[in-house]
Amino acid sequence: MFIFAITSILVTWYGIYAWIFNSQGNKGVKFTLLGTGTIAIANILLNIYLIPHYGLYGAIVATAFAYCVGMLFFIFAEKIY
Repeated sequence: MFIFAITSILVTWYGIYAWIFNSQGNKGVKFTLLGTGTIAIANILLNIYLIPHYGLYGAIVATAFAYCVGMLFFIFAEKIY
């Protein structure tokens, strides 16, 4: 349950970041799409590795790590953007 709670916090946090960037117009929307694509790719790769080893726990951990990767993308790419 703890991992699910952490993941839900990360999803909400990412959603708030996405709303903020989307309010900046087309550039913000493109930036958010890059972050979402980063999360999708990280999630797929982590799921391929973690699900066979850990099952359902691997899936939720992969999602949590993928959202962490997306948040790091926002933090570091925001400085460039």
